[in-house]
Amino acid sequence: MTGPTNSDRGAGRALAELLRNWWELSARDGRPKPTQQSLAGRLGIDQTTLSRYLNPRHPSTAPLKTAELLHTVLRAPDADLVRARALAAAAASDPSRRAARAGRGGDAPARTGSPAPSAGSG
Repeated sequence: MTGPTNSDRGAGRALAELLRNWWELSARDGRPKPTQQSLAGRLGIDQTTLSRYLNPRHPSTAPLKTAELLHTVLRAPDADLVRARALAAAAASDPSRRAARAGRGGDAPARTGSPAPSAGSG
């Protein structure tokens, strides 16, 4: 039998939960929690992508580089970085995730190339 194992799926979910926890707990020492829009801008990704990374119910999994950047930007506990790296690696090894990336051209954004022609053209 092939496909993702429960531990692969669990790693993606656990990573999303960890990242979301960092975001939720970033409002400390008098600092406000950043909006997803502002945080996504600092990371150089789209807000909807960040939202997927922070949602444990979504199959999308944050790449290692993004998890590391979130750790730094949100000033997450140092001890969490080792766990985040391990979870990102385990989630990235999920065969269904690799197939999904291949179907959309790797980790590139879904919206690439020229805009679709309008309905009236042609």
